[in-house]
Amino acid sequence: MISAHRFRAILTPCVAILTATAIGASALAEASGPDAFDVTGVRADDTLHMHDRPSARSRTIARIPANARGLKNLGCRGAPTFQQWLAMSEDERKRQARGHWCRVEFAGKSGFVSARYLKEASALEAPAAVTTFGAWRLTCGAPCALTQIAVGTQRRVSLRIERQEGENARIIIERSGLPRRGKFGVYMDGELITEGPIEGIYEATSRRFVLQPDDITVGLIRQMRRHRNMVVSFPGEDRGAEIHLDRFDEAWQALAKARP
Repeated sequence: MISAHRFRAILTPCVAILTATAIGASALAEASGPDAFDVTGVRADDTLHMHDRPSARSRTIARIPANARGLKNLGCRGAPTFQQWLAMSEDERKRQARGHWCRVEFAGKSGFVSARYLKEASALEAPAAVTTFGAWRLTCGAPCALTQIAVGTQRRVSLRIERQEGENARIIIERSGLPRRGKFGVYMDGELITEGPIEGIYEATSRRFVLQPDDITVGLIRQMRRHRNMVVSFPGEDRGAEIHLDRFDEAWQALAKARP
C-alpha cells in the first residue's frame, strides 16, 4: 500500500487536483486537491476566462489576471483515477490534463476554469491590508493602489489608481458593457477637464480602459487633488459615473508612502 507521503510525492501538479470521488475514500485527504491555485501558462497581456459551466463554449462570467494568486479551490472534475494515471504515458497525461475543469472562487466570483492553467499555490494569501480615506480604499498587494466604486450609474464602474514614478499614475476604469467606440470625458466640479477617443485605450481582453502614465495622467492627478467631485462620461450616455474626491489628496500621499 502506498503511504500518504509517497502518494503525494509521485503526483504531478495536474493530477494533484483529482476530485475525491475519482479515487478510493482511503486517499480522500491527499487527493481532494490543494486549498488554492495560482494561474500559470497565461500570457501577461491576456486573462484566464472563468465560465459558468465546465466548458470552453459556456458563458464567460469573469476574467482572471495572468498573475492572479490564491484562487480558492471549490472542487475539480474530469481527472482520471490514480490507477488510470499510472498506466498513462507522459503525453497522455498532458492531453488528459487539458480536459480538466476546476471550480474556483476569485475576487468574489465563483465559476469554472481550465485546470491546465492552474498550479498549486503554497497557501492562500493573507487578505491585503486596506485603509480607507472617505470613499477611497488604499489596498496593498502588488502593487498598492487606490480604488473607488462610482455612484450614480446602473452599471458598476470602478476606478483604480496605481502610483508610478514621481507624481504620475496608471489610471484604470472598469465597467461591464464598456463602449468600444466614441469619446469619453472627465469633468471635475462641472468643468470639462479632458476628453478623448475610447478606442486607443480600450483593452480588448477585458472590460476596461487604461490611461497609461503621461502628461495627461499627471494633469488629472493634480486636478483631482484640488477638486471635490469627478464625473467620467461614457459614449452614448446622458449621465456619467461619479467619483468623490474628498480626502483624495490625503489618500494620494498615503499611496506614495505605501509599500507593496
